[in-house]
This record gives sequence, C-alpha cells and structure tokens, in this order.
Amino acid sequence: LEAAKAETVTQCKTLEARVVELTTFIEESRTELSEAKEGNLALKTSVSALETKLLALRKELEASMYEKEEYRLKAQSATEALDDFTGSMESRVAAIRKEKEAAESRNFNLLKERERQAVESAHEWEAKLAAAMSESAKELERREADHQAALAHEREVHRNSLEEANRRAMESGESAVAAAEQAREEAVESLRRTMLSDSSAGLAKAKSEHEAALYEQQQAHLAAMQALKEEMSSTVSEERAHRVRGEERLRQESSTTLARHADAHRAELAERESTFLNERERLQQELVAAQEEAASNARMQADAIRRLQDESLQLKRSIAEANDATARLESNLANVRDEAASKLRDSDGQRRSLAEEVERLKAALSLSKAETKKAKKVARDMLNQQKAQVTQLLEEHSSSIFGRMKSVLSAENSDDED
Repeated sequence: LEAAKAETVTQCKTLEARVVELTTFIEESRTELSEAKEGNLALKTSVSALETKLLALRKELEASMYEKEEYRLKAQSATEALDDFTGSMESRVAAIRKEKEAAESRNFNLLKERERQAVESAHEWEAKLAAAMSESAKELERREADHQAALAHEREVHRNSLEEANRRAMESGESAVAAAEQAREEAVESLRRTMLSDSSAGLAKAKSEHEAALYEQQQAHLAAMQALKEEMSSTVSEERAHRVRGEERLRQESSTTLARHADAHRAELAERESTFLNERERLQQELVAAQEEAASNARMQADAIRRLQDESLQLKRSIAEANDATARLESNLANVRDEAASKLRDSDGQRRSLAEEVERLKAALSLSKAETKKAKKVARDMLNQQKAQVTQLLEEHSSSIFGRMKSVLSAENSDDED
C-alpha cells in the first residue's frame, strides 16, 4: 500500500508536471495565438490601409485619366483649331501669293508698258533728232552749196576781171611794143636815110643818137612794162584782196549763218534732250516707285507670313507643351500604376505571407489542440485509471487519503476544464 501510495504520489506529481507543462504549452499557444491575432489584426490594418491607399491611387488614377482625357480633348481641339488656323492661313497665304503674283504681273506689265512707251518715245525722239539732224545737214549742205556757188561765181567774176585786166595789159603792152617797133623801124628808116645822106661822122652821131633814142625807148618801154606790171600786180593784189575780202565776208556770213543755225539746232537738240531726259527721269521715278511699291508689298506679305509662322510656332509649342504635360501625366500615371502594382504585389505577398503564417499558426494551433486533446485524453484516461485505482485505494485506505485524492482530482478536473 505504501508502495502503491508512493507510486500514486509519483504519478500524481508526474501528472501535475505534465499538466503544468501542458498548461504552459497552452499558455504559450494562447500567447502565440494572441500574437498571431494581433499580427493578423495589424495585417488587416495594413491591408485596409493599403486598400485605402489603393483606393486613393485609383481615385488619383481616375483623376489623372480624366485630366488626361481633358488634355487629350484640349489637344484635339487645339489640333483642330491649329488645322483650321493652318488651313485658313494657307488659304490666306495662297490668296496673298495670288495677289502678289497678280501685283507682280501688273507691275511687270506696267513696267513693260512703260518701258515700251519709253522705248517708243526714245525711238520717236531719236527719229525726230535724226530727222532734225538730217534737215540741218541738208540745210548746211544747201547753204554750203550756195556758198560754194557764190564763191565759184566770185572766182569766175574775179577770173574774168583778171583776164580782162591781163588782156588790157597785154593789149597795152602789145600796143607799146608795136609803137616801139614802129618807132624803131622809123628810127632805122631815118637812120638809113641819114646814113645814105650823111657821112660816116654823122653816121656815128646818128648811131649814137639812135642808140640813145633806142635806149630811151627801151627804158620807156621798160618803165611802161614795169608800170604795167605794177598795175597788173596792184590789180591782181586788189583782185586778190577783194577776193579774200569776199571769201572772208562769205565765210563770216556763212559761219555766222551756220553758227546761228547751229545754235538754233543745238538749242532745239538741247530742248529735245532735256525733254527726253525729263521723260526718262519721270519713267525712272515711276519705275522706282513701282519697285518700291512691289518691295513694300513683298515686305508686307513677308511680315504677314512671318506672323503666321510665329503664330503657328506658338500653337505648335503650346501643343508640344500639352503633349509634354500629357506625357508627364502618363508617366506619373504609369509610375503610380507601377507603385500601386508593386504595393499591391507587396501587399499580396504580405497577405500571402500573413495568410501562410496564419495557416501555419492555425495548423500549429490545431496541432497543439490535437496534442492537447490527445494529452487531455491520455491524462483523462490515466486519471480515470488513477481514479479507479485511487477509488479502489481510497476504498482500501483511509478517509484522509481519499479526501486528499479527491481534492487533487477536483483540482485536476478544474485544470482540465480550464
């Protein structure tokens, strides 16, 4: 009995130690379960926070999508406006080009017409100038012919007068020579008669007288010839001087007439040339004015085209900015999507890990529960056996031991119930 009692006490102590161990394990399991519940609650809190953040991200994504749609609509409207503006500008540029081409054609036709008129006027003035020059040349030729005819007439008159003077001089010389010959013949005849009548002394005297008379006659003849020559030379010099004076007078008259006509012709030519120069200057001024007008039109068209190009560039820059903003929004949206996806993946991973941990904890808890149940069953079986043994022992032993065992069993039952 003492041995059974000691064995029973030992078994009770073992069972108490086992109960304490199971109680400790149950407490640890409860602690782990509470920690798992707290972790699950924290996980649920983080999952709800992630869901809230995901909802915010979805709202932000929807807002960005809405903003992107607005930007797309604005870009589309801006593109349509740009297309309309470009079409209107192209039509305006085409109209301006057509107007420019029409203005250039008009200016070109006007310039051609003015050039043709200037050329015709120049040809007309050249024809008039050539006609005037031909008329003046004909007038000069006629006057030169008249002057030459007058000079020829004067020369003919002078030649006739000179021939008449020469003829008279020759006739007077011939008459003087004839008179001298006649005097000489008379002297010779008288000398012959004297020689026939007189003697030789008288012959010498007569000869000397005759020679003296002949010498005197010769001297007189020479003086007459010299006077005739002087008269002829004076007549010739007078005729020459008269002819020179006539030629000089005719030359002066012709030079005066020619100078007067030349001055008149020069004045007329100068007047025509000044008129032609004025007309050419006027045409050049009109041409310069037309060129300046064409240049101003070209500058205005270039300014209009430049303004249109600047407006088009501004619209293109605004469209590019809108596209850049859209691209930034798309990139931000993609980043948000990636971040949300990564966070979702992380949350899914955390959720899966938490679920796995919960499953592991649940499995451990179920395992611990099964082990606890098994241990409880074993303990209960052992307790039942021990109860039966104790009951048997209690029936065999004293009431004190029975009361103690009853208290122990009641304590064990309370622990089992707990």
